[in-house]
Amino acid sequence: MSILLETTAGNVVIDVDNSSSGYNFVKLAQANYFFFAPFYGLKKDTVVVSGDPEYPESHGRSICAIATIPEQYGQNEGGYLRLKPGYTTVADEQGAKSGSESALGVVFFVTRGEIASQDPTVGSTFAISLTSDWNLLRHMKNLVRVGRVAEGFPALDTINTSAVDDQGHPLVDIRITNTHILHDPFPHLEVPKMPHEVSATQLRNLRIGASPEAETGPDHVSSAAIALELLGDLPHYNVKPSPHTLFIAKLNPVTDAASVASLFSRYGTVKGVTIIAGKTYGFVELASITEADRAYAALQDVVVDGRRIVVDYSQSTKKQE
Repeated sequence: MSILLETTAGNVVIDVDNSSSGYNFVKLAQANYFFFAPFYGLKKDTVVVSGDPEYPESHGRSICAIATIPEQYGQNEGGYLRLKPGYTTVADEQGAKSGSESALGVVFFVTRGEIASQDPTVGSTFAISLTSDWNLLRHMKNLVRVGRVAEGFPALDTINTSAVDDQGHPLVDIRITNTHILHDPFPHLEVPKMPHEVSATQLRNLRIGASPEAETGPDHVSSAAIALELLGDLPHYNVKPSPHTLFIAKLNPVTDAASVASLFSRYGTVKGVTIIAGKTYGFVELASITEADRAYAALQDVVVDGRRIVVDYSQSTKKQE
């Protein structure tokens, strides 16, 4: 079973174990739970942490927080998953493989507290080993194996060599932008899909540079543009939108540029429509600010192809003056 993580450092394919921890990882990926989660806690040549969409303000929960899972894969404890026996700890790995298999690329869930007499609980926080030496991981008593990186070691190199602050957080964000399940042998589970939308919490915690002034966007508009750049939808965060360009979101995937142009043409001359490939949002440029204002006022919460769309100014949620 394999999961593809698209990140701003490159793609990473993880082969996931057939275990309750592996089940949690696959189903969180199925729910798109990892969307825009940052990499943090980097200890160079040792380990890096991710999986928490709204870090540092909160740590993520397990699949139990959003779906009811079969008991064979663990128990729900306040949104965290208490693992079933059969999991593998760092100590187990070190004893069995320290002389034969590299530790590089092994993926672990971070447990809540050290693993003691009872089975551990996990949320969504995971760590990836950046070292081949098991001895460098031996002091980490709260890691349970999920699987191993099969492809994407150049992305791990990029993460490992990034500049970080004294907390190990990259000065320029590295984030997960999408997840794809390449193979899932686990029983089907109906899970709600988390939207591909950057949250207000994630915008607040964007990092774009080394200086304190540059760690987050100067306002909500530029932060949202930076988020779109990280997602690959803008060539650079400092691109200035036209003052009569509107941002549209929550489109039905079947809605095309021609349909959007036809809708907006009722309120002015449409100079261009761009729908981001594979996404449900885009941009509409009208001929004047007056026409943009008219369309903005008229099209809030309008239903298009069965979806209630969002219309806003520029690349974010705030009109630029």
